[in-house]
Amino acid sequence: MPDRADLSTGNIAPDFSFKDLDGKSYKLSDFRGKIVLLDFWGLWCAPCIAEVPNLAAAYQRLKEKGFEVISLDKGDTVENLRKFIAKKQMIWTHTQTDEVLLQLYRVDRYPTYYLLHKEGKVISDTMRAGDEMYKKVEEMLGN
Repeated sequence: MPDRADLSTGNIAPDFSFKDLDGKSYKLSDFRGKIVLLDFWGLWCAPCIAEVPNLAAAYQRLKEKGFEVISLDKGDTVENLRKFIAKKQMIWTHTQTDEVLLQLYRVDRYPTYYLLHKEGKVISDTMRAGDEMYKKVEEMLGN
């Protein structure tokens, strides 16, 4: 992988492999055909925690229409993540990330979101998980 990807709007987000918290293997490209939100976050991040209800609401309303969230945690234990995820009903895909992926995706603030088109193209890296994102995803899904 390159040290840093070109994540400009319209470019394909770089593919990467990961295992979810249960050990199941995935690649980002496995999610092609769906609108994907990459969510770089951590339990230690107050703004990340504040966004959880918005993410959960959007996921609940849009998952059946083709919306997926992949949350990439930095710096927490699997045990603490599992407890928090269960408590907040965060029923989407979760994994832990490393410095290589953080560098590739230029994560320098938390949360960092990348909204990806069905073809894997970057749509936005500045959106938050509230109404603006929900409306954009609905528009992309054709609703």
